Amino acid sequence: MRKWPSLPFVVLVALGISLPALAANDRASAPKDPHVIKVTDNGFDPATITIAKGDIVRWELQDGSSAHTIVSGTYQDEHAGEMFAFALNLQHKQQDFTFNNTGTFAYFASDDPQGLHGTITVSEATPINPKTWGALKTLFESR
Repeated sequence: MRKWPSLPFVVLVALGISLPALAANDRASAPKDPHVIKVTDNGFDPATITIAKGDIVRWELQDGSSAHTIVSGTYQDEHAGEMFAFALNLQHKQQDFTFNNTGTFAYFASDDPQGLHGTITVSEATPINPKTWGALKTLFESR
C-alpha cells in the first residue's frame, strides 16, 4: 500500500492558490451596498467616511430638508465640481457615485459651503477577506 504523506500539503497548496481567486470573484460578482450619506439642513451624516476603491457612495436627502446641490472639491476651488455635481430635491432625493480612484476627496453643498462639507477617503480595495486569508496563511507559516 502506497502512502501519501505529502497529500495534505498538496491539498493546502491547492486551496491556497484557488481561494484568493474564488474570493476575488465572489467580491466582484456580489452587488455592493452603497455607503449612505444622509443630507440634512444641518450637515452630512456621516460627514467623513473611508471606503474601498470601486465602492459606491449614495447621498440621500432626508425628509424635511431643503434642496441642496452637492459638489466635489472645496468651496472657491477652481476645480470644484469636476468630479461630480448634482442637485437633491423632492423629485430627486438620492444620487450615487462610484469612486474608482484612491485618495481623499472633499465635497460640499453649494448653497451652504461653510456649514455643509465632508470628506471621502478611498483606499485600495482588498480582493479577499483578510480574516479568511490570514487563517490559511497561518497554516503555511506553521510548517
